[in-house]
Amino acid sequence: MLEEVDGVSIPNEEDIKSKLAQFRAEASKIKGISKISTSYDFNTYIFKINFSYNSLETLNAVLNAIDKKNTLVHFKNNNGKFERIASYPLPKNLIKNEDKKEDLLKANIVAVYTFDKDVAMVQNANSKLSKSKKTVFLKQNIWNVLNNNKLMNNSISFNP
Repeated sequence: MLEEVDGVSIPNEEDIKSKLAQFRAEASKIKGISKISTSYDFNTYIFKINFSYNSLETLNAVLNAIDKKNTLVHFKNNNGKFERIASYPLPKNLIKNEDKKEDLLKANIVAVYTFDKDVAMVQNANSKLSKSKKTVFLKQNIWNVLNNNKLMNNSISFNP
């Protein structure tokens, strides 16, 4: 019901649905992207974007389609390692208001990476590796990420 909180525009449900549909349409035009799906749950405020990609360049292009203001390298291959370079466009003015801290400590950013080969090692100590050794899970609360964007960085190496 709110349109703005502390000068930050809050999208309504229709705006969020529209943005997700727009993202699906734009991402589907990027060569090398397939199986695009989005979902939302307005009871828990969980929004998901899922897709398959054929290269890290393609993955970066899709993520840059979400935030067109910045063209960033979000992921790269560094000597055979999959690297995540975190760069979330979160409003920095939120950390200036201690009243928001409690809520932001409860909200999370979650990254789930699934690979077609076994993971040998993950650099981020907060990562969890699945029993199958093909999926890496990383979750951080938004308050900490706002204060240190590098908390979502990760370097993942694979078994030969």
